[in-house]
Amino acid sequence: MQQLSIKEWNDEVKDVEGKSIAGALELLEDMEVSKDALRYVSSLTEYARKLYLATLWIPDKKQRHEIGTQICIHGIGIKLLDDIMDHDSSMDVREQILGVYLTQVATANLCRIANGTQLMDWIKADYKNIWNKQLVELKSPPSDLDTWLQIAKAKTGQFLGCYATVACLAADRSKSIDNARAAMEAIGVLYTAKDDFEDYGKPDEGDGNIVNVLRGGNYTKAEVHSFFTYWYQKGMQSLAQQHTATSIDLTFEVLYRKCLTQGAKYMEAITPE
Repeated sequence: MQQLSIKEWNDEVKDVEGKSIAGALELLEDMEVSKDALRYVSSLTEYARKLYLATLWIPDKKQRHEIGTQICIHGIGIKLLDDIMDHDSSMDVREQILGVYLTQVATANLCRIANGTQLMDWIKADYKNIWNKQLVELKSPPSDLDTWLQIAKAKTGQFLGCYATVACLAADRSKSIDNARAAMEAIGVLYTAKDDFEDYGKPDEGDGNIVNVLRGGNYTKAEVHSFFTYWYQKGMQSLAQQHTATSIDLTFEVLYRKCLTQGAKYMEAITPE
């Protein structure tokens, strides 16, 4: 099978993120939400782009589009609910709760495509841990790297892994689930670190930010570099088994390098010699 170039993949992602945002907006407009709410959801294109990575193990473009659009709408619904928990949006909370509606519609649509029982079992199991780790972090922010990692693996890694599993099931590619989940877990860890570095210093960034965790733990230069390298290599090994984009590893390498270079902005110990 001929794989996509990075340009072809990026063009496809742009198309699907547009369709998924439009789909979410249409559902919310039917609920007569405010213009502020619609503007906020319209801004979530990068969020949808990250979610679409879950479809990398689906070789058929039409299937990727159909499944990926519903995955993105579901994830946007989860984003609205997550914002309620961490006060990360200016949206009216009474409108944010409609994230439940987005997830319900997307789940129903995915169940029409796939084995609904099997798909729901995975979503139930994954989200039990995802929401648990969200509550744990809010009540007791991580103060060491091991605890930070467990939260990152769940909140972003398992989050993306859940959608990769859904994508594989919907496309009848269950043999790809293990590789897909491993890759998404690694990407999730690095995405969480990157976001922490970018958000460090903002008023709502507390003790659980990875910069504070690394500084407080007195980690050595070698330990920090080895940590990010391990997750990069683990992700690359699993990404090699995906079926879609020829050079998606370059995108992953950029993410890895950002973790090193952005960390260096706050800690001399973050980069290798």
